Amino acid sequence: MTWGSTNLPVTEWIGKTIHRLFPTIPLYSEQSEQGFKSPAFYLYSFKTEATDELMDAEWRKHDYSLVYFPSANDDLGKREQAEGIKERLLDEFQRVDGLKYRPLNREVLYQDDTLIFNFRIQYRVHRVREMNYLHSVTHKEGVKHGEEETKRDHI
Repeated sequence: MTWGSTNLPVTEWIGKTIHRLFPTIPLYSEQSEQGFKSPAFYLYSFKTEATDELMDAEWRKHDYSLVYFPSANDDLGKREQAEGIKERLLDEFQRVDGLKYRPLNREVLYQDDTLIFNFRIQYRVHRVREMNYLHSVTHKEGVKHGEEETKRDHI
């Protein structure tokens, strides 16, 4: 058995959406040994839940953090840069491109000169079962206690 929609590249689609909104700001999804050259985004999933439901269904919930590192060389201060990014994220990050999902539970924090934008993506998947179809019917005929008997499997 497999799950439908398990190969959804959710993180990849979120990255494409962020790149569309901010094409000049690099987006990282892994920590770099050289560090980040600011301004930059760093996207990671920090929590995943799977809740079983009836009829082979399951709710999947992924909690993400999108961290923005403002530029130190900008005319605006780091706080002002972060405020501008925050407003654009709240106004324009309403759907994930390529998927039908909305970012839920959006929360914005400002810590240590970085903007932290937390959100949740949730969706429902269904278990996909291989169906074994009946391709033939067998039956036996014979005489039992003087009467003819026919045995048939009904589909």
